[in-house]
Order: sequence, then structure tokens, then C-alpha cells
Amino acid sequence: MAALNQRLGLTRYEADEYYKRALEAYRKGNFDAAIDAMNYAIELLPTKAEY
Repeated sequence: MAALNQRLGLTRYEADEYYKRALEAYRKGNFDAAIDAMNYAIELLPTKAEY
């Protein structure tokens, strides 16, 4: 299933969504939520250096 998600780009899309959530939570000062969202983005797409 992971290969199918990668081919369709679903994992990348989901990871980007969590990355955006992390940035928004950070801007609002909600650091725990930002860390959780960022950790999940990294878990989904560990090869993206930006995360």
C-alpha cells in the first residue's frame, strides 16, 4: 500500500498538510500541537529535508 500511496503522491500531500498545520500552530504559539504535526509530517515523508 505504501508504494501505491507514493505513486499517487497521497503521502506527500498529507505530509504537506501536516507541515502547514504545524506552521500555523507555531504562529499561534501552540508549540505542542506544532511539534506533533511536524513529527507526523516527518513520519509520513522522512526524506523531505524541509521538515
